[in-house]
Amino acid sequence: MQYGEIGVSDDHLEGFINDALKSASTQFTLDQALSDRGSFSDRIRQFLTTPAGDGQRSPVEQLYVRLDAVKVIDIRVGEDYARLLAEKANLEVQIETEEKRRQQIEAQQSNNLFQAEQEAQVALTRRGGAPRRH
Repeated sequence: MQYGEIGVSDDHLEGFINDALKSASTQFTLDQALSDRGSFSDRIRQFLTTPAGDGQRSPVEQLYVRLDAVKVIDIRVGEDYARLLAEKANLEVQIETEEKRRQQIEAQQSNNLFQAEQEAQVALTRRGGAPRRH
């Protein structure tokens, strides 16, 4: 005997899908979700096919549907989030630029110290003295 639940609406489906997306998105960074859509899709599918607890039915069982596949086609972020990502990228570039600048300054200081030591050695040699060792 087969039966179905009358009155299951698209709202239930959308609710389950939104919950699945929220669940999956907490376990992936945006970069991970974009670069590994297969794993992201698998996590969504797992949420939809796994019962929430003992004695409960999974979302697909509650909807009386068979889920063959989940495919993430497009991932979009809100404008505010996109702006924050751009700001973060700019800050990372600034930090990298400052780090390179700091390394250049340190290298120049090291070079200046070496050059000063060499000049002092030459000056001592010209005067006929040898550097003293302590």
